[in-house]
Amino acid sequence: MPIPSRQNKLRVGRRLRISPLIACALFINACSGSDSTNASLLAENANPALNSSTPLSMALPRGVALAMGRASTDGISGLYALASFNNGTPLCFEPNPNDPASFDARQQATVRVNQGETLAIEVNWFETLDNTQACDGNGLLLAVLSQTTAPITGNSTIELDEDDYQLDGLASLDDDLDGVANLAERQAGTDPFDENDPASEPEPEPEPGIDVRISFVDPSDAPIIDGLYDDIYNDRAQFNDDRGEPLAIDNLMVDMGVSSNRSDGDTDFRWLATYDDTWLYIFVLGELFDTATPVRDSTAVFQDDSVDIFIDGNNSRGTSYDGVDDRHILIPLITSPTDRTSNSTVFEAGPNSAPLPDFEFSSCLCTSDRHTWEIRLPLDGFGIQAGSPFGLEVQLNLDNDGGARDEKWGWIHPSRVNVDTDNTFMNPSFMATAVLN
Repeated sequence: MPIPSRQNKLRVGRRLRISPLIACALFINACSGSDSTNASLLAENANPALNSSTPLSMALPRGVALAMGRASTDGISGLYALASFNNGTPLCFEPNPNDPASFDARQQATVRVNQGETLAIEVNWFETLDNTQACDGNGLLLAVLSQTTAPITGNSTIELDEDDYQLDGLASLDDDLDGVANLAERQAGTDPFDENDPASEPEPEPEPGIDVRISFVDPSDAPIIDGLYDDIYNDRAQFNDDRGEPLAIDNLMVDMGVSSNRSDGDTDFRWLATYDDTWLYIFVLGELFDTATPVRDSTAVFQDDSVDIFIDGNNSRGTSYDGVDDRHILIPLITSPTDRTSNSTVFEAGPNSAPLPDFEFSSCLCTSDRHTWEIRLPLDGFGIQAGSPFGLEVQLNLDNDGGARDEKWGWIHPSRVNVDTDNTFMNPSFMATAVLN
């Protein structure tokens, strides 16, 4: 489904730095007045006044470094890379003894590419084995990368993002063809050449009573709370419940004039979540911009386009709010009737909610894709602990034409049957059970 994205967010990875240097003093026919368009590719920090064949250099991908325990110089000599450019003879990259994070090309070589043409790059990372030698290409293959640059027209830097490396999913990365990649087996201490190690285990059955398990995100990669979809959600957020079903907000609870674009059990409304050491992150996908009719004309937040977040910190599942850790938050899409902008300041506690700790949120009254809410809740403040079940529910209110609310949709709350139903704000036992993995 289309989702808003942050265009200016950069992901920094491990880089192979190569620059096309056009210098009349050293590179033939590469200056004004020449008919040739050849340009030499050298290490970015190479000094062309000293050496026109400075060795190329690149960093060990972080995923390989962490899996192999190569964060320091201990044992790093067991790894090497073979890289080829435009299908040329592979160059071997070995550890720099003075910089353990850097691997330098063994050969002094210059790669040449015509200006305006692309450069095809292939990189394979190996671990040497007892019967193999560095750079012979017969070691244990751990990671591969294949990339073609944009046309090279001037000085530039080629970046090989660590996310571009493939660590599994290829037969060449799984020598024993047991479905566990070579790198994963080396990290686990199992034999990458024995298809019976590790022994296969049956898929675990869903734990009774758990509706959704929320995955962990490293705090350094955590999303920014601005109402825009972060790429890290693709990698770390939970999109499905414990039965593999999408986290769809598609149970029609209140129908006072539901839009013809949707019906009970059939909406594009979704929520997803992740967490780190401190925060629970919830992202809610609302109406598509093309068909949305957002309204903010009521004093009561629930009468307008808004999201309800329900939390029961200790999953006590009482039939009434306990005043301790049973909480209900309402966040409007639009700031106020007089400030029709995306909202990061206005919210309400539900009528039965325990007091709310400080938290952070932002909606996006987006002019493309769909309307969204992004919320960050402190785990300690809401009484949530990793590994311990807690109550959770996400609901949407929609006002299509002004005045009173026209629709209410729930994730886990049952759908209406002939009459409207709305129980969670009075009875926390209607929440689902979640756990932070």
